Amino acid sequence: MSRYKNRWGSEERAEYDALVKESWASHKSTFKRVEHFKRGLLDAVQARRLWATEVSEDAHNRGLSNILKGEQKRQRATVVMADGRQVEKPQVIGIRRLSADGSTYTEQTLFDFVSVDELEQKRREYLSNITAYSDNVAVLDKLLALCEAGRSDVPATAAANLRTTVEAWLGRKSA
Repeated sequence: MSRYKNRWGSEERAEYDALVKESWASHKSTFKRVEHFKRGLLDAVQARRLWATEVSEDAHNRGLSNILKGEQKRQRATVVMADGRQVEKPQVIGIRRLSADGSTYTEQTLFDFVSVDELEQKRREYLSNITAYSDNVAVLDKLLALCEAGRSDVPATAAANLRTTVEAWLGRKSA
């Protein structure tokens, strides 16, 4: 939604941000948070709020895109040998392409017809995902170390026991 927020006025941004905040606080269940957000969004669409129409259309398009992509990946799978194991992987991958007007888009295409440059770009993308997951594991390791040091099953309580904050603990060079 951030691509639209830059062109919204302060009132539109405030309404959107308030709905997001209210939806998040409405329940612990992600499903129920989404239901709350959807109801608020539909109310705002009916009230003819431009931001709500843009968000609704974007959400609809993203959802349909995910359905189409998922179906193609499911229908076009192949068995690959990886590290001595047979794994089933989709033959369809998303490749960033340049359109005639200079804008970029992602094309879901069979990897059989992807250029070497595009394969190398996709490999770099996958490797950056490994780094992101490694960073996430490092955060969890620090939280577990905090719980152990603070003798609690909950990071916030462990931090309070150590007279620090979770954020301060995470920012330490070693935990």
